[in-house]
Amino acid sequence: MVYIFLSLVTGIFLGFFRKNYIEQRKIDKLINVSLFMLLFLMGFKLGVDERVLKNISHIGFKAAMLCIFSIAGSLLILKGVEKKIYEPDGNDSGNIGDY
Repeated sequence: MVYIFLSLVTGIFLGFFRKNYIEQRKIDKLINVSLFMLLFLMGFKLGVDERVLKNISHIGFKAAMLCIFSIAGSLLILKGVEKKIYEPDGNDSGNIGDY
């Protein structure tokens, strides 16, 4: 965990001093390639693990339920926050604290 944090802080520090747009485009491509490679390797590791393959239907059901309830919970919280932000008289000014 310490290595992850140090890597992130070092990247932020170096990025702060090098704000070249062309370098950012190259870094964006590198991030995309790295992300796809990470996803591929994670999928490969899951495909090799026999325990995962035997329980794929059970794992898939849990993942689907987690996804559905996460979305539903987020929408409910958003609805509650929306009522707090907008004024009760119907004026959708969006100014927080104007009651």
